[in-house]
Amino acid sequence: MTDAYMLAKTQGGLADIQTLDPPFLWPTNAFMEYQELAQNDDGTTRALGFASDLWRWGYITLEQYNYLKTTIAGGATSVTVCIKTYTAAGWKTYTGVMILPPPPYQIEDDKILDFTLKFDYLVEVV
Repeated sequence: MTDAYMLAKTQGGLADIQTLDPPFLWPTNAFMEYQELAQNDDGTTRALGFASDLWRWGYITLEQYNYLKTTIAGGATSVTVCIKTYTAAGWKTYTGVMILPPPPYQIEDDKILDFTLKFDYLVEVV
């Protein structure tokens, strides 16, 4: 499988986001392996919670937003998806929940500015 940011409803449908219709530029991402650190009685720490990721763009077009909202999310504000994303350990594939940001959106010239797509409850697909 190609090393690229990928998105689909299922693992079998994963596609590089640059090849979708409409295509997306690669985002900047902020991957977190866990939600928080908890301190053990001996002073060491352990990771708690699921992995999450944020994909950020300076803007996406209204056509791209409609693709995410309609084709991927089926009109919902969140949906279970499969993604391939970049982590500190390299490219990895996950299932999880894609969450569209709530309105209001800053829209200029048919573009939504400063758009962040959240992926939560990520579980690695091996």
